[in-house]
Amino acid sequence: MAQRVSVIEGDMFSADLGGPYDGALCFNIVHHLRPDRARALFERIAAALAPGAPICVLDVYERPEGRRPDSASFLGLFFLLTSGADTYTIHEVSQWLREAGFGAV
Repeated sequence: MAQRVSVIEGDMFSADLGGPYDGALCFNIVHHLRPDRARALFERIAAALAPGAPICVLDVYERPEGRRPDSASFLGLFFLLTSGADTYTIHEVSQWLREAGFGAV
C-alpha cells in the first residue's frame, strides 16, 4: 500500500499538507486540542482534500448525557490537566466538522 498511502511529517498546524487527497484520518488528536484549535485543524484538512473526500475522526468521546460517569470523565480531567483540552461530545465534533466545510457528518 506504500504507493497508495502517504504520510506527512510535521506540525499539523504549519506543515504544507499539499493535496488534493482522497481522504484523511484524524485519530486520537481532538482530545488534545481546545475547540478553536480543533476547528482550525478541520479547516486545514478540508482545504487539503478533494471535493467530497471523507475524513475519519477517531477519538475518545464524552459519555452520553444522562449516563453515570465512566472512564471518559477521568480522561477529560487528565486531558484538561495535561494539554488544556477535554473530551468532547460527538455533537460538538460533528458541528466543528460542518463548520469546516464537511457535508454529511
